[in-house]
Amino acid sequence: MSVYVQGRRYHWSYQKFFLNLLIILFVISFWMVYVSNVAKATTNNDKKIIEITVHHGDTLWSIARLIAPESDPRVIIKQIKSSNQIASSSVVAGQKLRLEIASNL
Repeated sequence: MSVYVQGRRYHWSYQKFFLNLLIILFVISFWMVYVSNVAKATTNNDKKIIEITVHHGDTLWSIARLIAPESDPRVIIKQIKSSNQIASSSVVAGQKLRLEIASNL
């Protein structure tokens, strides 16, 4: 099968089509593997689980500032509440809180 474009004759070849398709699929699969490895490398799997006992006068805010002073306490409080299934923002003295912290905190 031949196609004429602006006076030039182009011949359709199934071999060239499948070779180009194979090259494109190879490039896409290589790119997907590379992107997934980059994503794995950027996630921090070095997490420690610590347990904190709440003392009299402690608040979620003070605990968040204690474990991650350079981070936004609201984010840390949200993590504490979600990992301990706490609905309210109040804690009781003697309560044990499990915290999953990254090694960079």
